[in-house]
Amino acid sequence: AWLALLLLSSHEVVYRAGLAMLEQNPVAHAGNVRLLTALLLARSQEVRRHSRLLCQIAVQHLGVAEAVIAAVFAELELVDAHTQAIDAICENISWVLAQPFKGALAAMPYPKLLSLLNHPAEAVVIVAVEAMIVHPKTQTDLPAAAFSTLLASPAPQILAAGVRLLATLPTPILCTQAPMLARFCLCEYPEVRTAAYGVVSRLIDERHFIAELMPQLLDALFRSESSAGLHDDLFLLLSGALAEQVIAPSTMMWLLQARSRGAQRYGVWLLARSDEDCISLPDWIALT
Repeated sequence: AWLALLLLSSHEVVYRAGLAMLEQNPVAHAGNVRLLTALLLARSQEVRRHSRLLCQIAVQHLGVAEAVIAAVFAELELVDAHTQAIDAICENISWVLAQPFKGALAAMPYPKLLSLLNHPAEAVVIVAVEAMIVHPKTQTDLPAAAFSTLLASPAPQILAAGVRLLATLPTPILCTQAPMLARFCLCEYPEVRTAAYGVVSRLIDERHFIAELMPQLLDALFRSESSAGLHDDLFLLLSGALAEQVIAPSTMMWLLQARSRGAQRYGVWLLARSDEDCISLPDWIALT
């Protein structure tokens, strides 16, 4: 217990003394729930970096991962947005939950995760969402109200987490959400766009969904950027995950002749991939 207290200290001399003891035989502590919890919640990055290795070893000890998860979330309920290093702490916890402790998350009561969606600290909300993404009960027990809370958030990181959570929905349901996903693809926040592109990439074989989405993406290319980097991000999506989508020659011509550089760039990319006879002679002349 005292070693955990040393590692939780914000004083460098104190936590370094704890680290010196831990490093003498770190594997011996891999079954210590209180110590692992302290490592995950430590304010010092130097202390937290030991948590990943020990958590990977801890899964070999029956029930330890489940106990650590319960202890960590109980502590997260008590923090606030001003807790020292809370963002870095939660980022590390998310990694552990998604990697070595992923299989142990099923033991975490799902209502507890749902209650954290209203936590005052954004970082804790994001940890809860990341845990829900890999939690087996998300497929059956996730209420629509949870999406309403996340997708209405003014905080870009929480909104992006909500979009990532959308990807856990069954494909038939996602395919009915083309207008909403298009809005997120064109969002002013780049992290939200990235999350939305991840969902779209999963649905590239859904013809009706893509047919509804593509016109909205192309329309945004013809317009001035509503936020910095939007056209670049759209080009990466259109020339990446959506590269095999068929674009009519007439649409390609409109792109090439557009005033928007974003539209022109995509048009040039399409032209380079097209057969020479896809454009008529008058159109070639118009382009020169």
